Amino acid sequence: MGMALVHLDGECRLDPESGACQGMLVATGLPPAGARVLPPAGQGVELLLEGQTHTGPLEWRSPSGRLDLGFRVRTLPPAIQGIRYLEPAIPLVLGEPDGVMDLSMRFQAPPGWTLVGPQSPFAPATTLALALGQGLPRLHADVAAGRPVRLEVVVRPGEEERAPRLLAAGREALGFLARTLGVFPYPQMSLVSGDPSRQGGTPLGPSLAALHGRLPPEEDPQDWWRWLVAHEMAHQYFGQAIPEADKPGWVWLGLGLYVDWLFTQHAGLHCQAHRRLVQSWVDREGLDLPTRLGGGPGREPPHPSVSFRQAVLHGKAFAFFLALEARIGRPDLAARMRRLVRESPGRPLGRSRLEELCGAPDLFEAWVDLEIPHRRLPGAGLALALTLARPSSG
Repeated sequence: MGMALVHLDGECRLDPESGACQGMLVATGLPPAGARVLPPAGQGVELLLEGQTHTGPLEWRSPSGRLDLGFRVRTLPPAIQGIRYLEPAIPLVLGEPDGVMDLSMRFQAPPGWTLVGPQSPFAPATTLALALGQGLPRLHADVAAGRPVRLEVVVRPGEEERAPRLLAAGREALGFLARTLGVFPYPQMSLVSGDPSRQGGTPLGPSLAALHGRLPPEEDPQDWWRWLVAHEMAHQYFGQAIPEADKPGWVWLGLGLYVDWLFTQHAGLHCQAHRRLVQSWVDREGLDLPTRLGGGPGREPPHPSVSFRQAVLHGKAFAFFLALEARIGRPDLAARMRRLVRESPGRPLGRSRLEELCGAPDLFEAWVDLEIPHRRLPGAGLALALTLARPSSG
């Protein structure tokens, strides 16, 4: 089946003071199979089509190949200390992975407001996210990452001293990822301050990630920020350019952690993040926590500090890739990751295709399908995972 090309042209007027936006979008071309129109972010979303108002996703069934769509959002997501995170920012057409969008979008915001992120999706993106704030300081640099990449760091007023460190960390991470995985997927990458009360980061969308403000007390701040930047950029390959195929999604999480673990080794960082995640998986016994990567999360575990997402989708998934590396070797696994990046933009990646690419069906069966005690899982990678799970001596 050929590529389904959809042209989109639109405009969006943002009113951050009232927390609303509205706009128009015209879609033309051959819609992908099963194409739907996804509403933008916010509450009170209305899609306006042929004089009727719709409040949820729409199927695109226009026989003419043209869709004239208005949209209104009465309440944008609330600002977090002055920044709104919009994902997605506008209605977009979603269909099969062989659908391609060509979008031209014009955003309007009041003078003095800063828009962060791409103002048009970059193929193979299927969504578009933005951040919006007033008078946000920003730094930028042009970086060679297999292609020219415009890197920008946007922070809140009062956080200016952090921006140069994040920009340097971004340059370092982009270079490493391009050498390890291949060309960075997008010509732009934006890092924006996230929630000051949370740890970690959030990949908001293609070429945009939020870095949250709370640091773990056991981490060196300089090492933590360098690791976190590399982690979020790794997810631009696995998670954004190559989306997840399975539910619950674990391949993109495990691959992202494995790649950023390679970065911490390369950079000589002493982050404890990987150790904590593996430890949470090892310690899940007695918590009524299912451990099948391919299964659903089941009931909520009674322990408040351990979740299926943390212990299994992050901890066990990361440990799985350590086991896979031990089975096929780091150079071989690296070559297969580069092949994925080269050949699979926009094509969802899940367990079946990863197994087809890497082989070792017995390893996949034991680690993914079976809910057995972790010490009985086969593979030399288990020894490394358990080593990581032991208390640090440093």
